[in-house]
Amino acid sequence: MQLFVANQSKPPEIIGVLIQNKNKLLRFLAGLTTEKEDEQFEADKSQVIREIATLDTRERAITDSDNEAES
Repeated sequence: MQLFVANQSKPPEIIGVLIQNKNKLLRFLAGLTTEKEDEQFEADKSQVIREIATLDTRERAITDSDNEAES
């Protein structure tokens, strides 16, 4: 998941899917844990949560206009 979310050059299709599923993804990630403490996992998870949380309607507008241009 980090590959798709943390990628700064996300294709419009990926941005659209992430925005569409934003609330579900944030709930899922909030409850995601490991059996033993893993600082790298927690850091990666925090980064993914931040990236998803900051997706907004501005990016949706960019995605929508890109999709219309392809039609």
